Amino acid sequence: MQIDPGAWRDLGLEDCGSSDDKRERSLFSAIDHTNTKMGSRLLRANILQPSTDLSTIYARQTAVLELLDTEELFFSLSAQLVDMPDIDAAITSLICISQATTSRQ
Repeated sequence: MQIDPGAWRDLGLEDCGSSDDKRERSLFSAIDHTNTKMGSRLLRANILQPSTDLSTIYARQTAVLELLDTEELFFSLSAQLVDMPDIDAAITSLICISQATTSRQ
């Protein structure tokens, strides 16, 4: 399943590359309570292309219920995620460096 580009623009889900002012007023910013840039990108991807696989949906529901039932676990994970580096960006920069080095040789 995929949301039509016109629909996600109309819903204010198009916030990548937007100005800070426009991003602050978007629907996405209202629902994005993630602690990392990776989490924000994952949330956006899951909204724009929601899973239709029942086992994935059930696994996500189970994870959410576990976090709701175990407040201590929720706050502990939240605190640890704040300090997590943007691994996706680091990997991307390594790939770009590798490609630039390879093309020069």
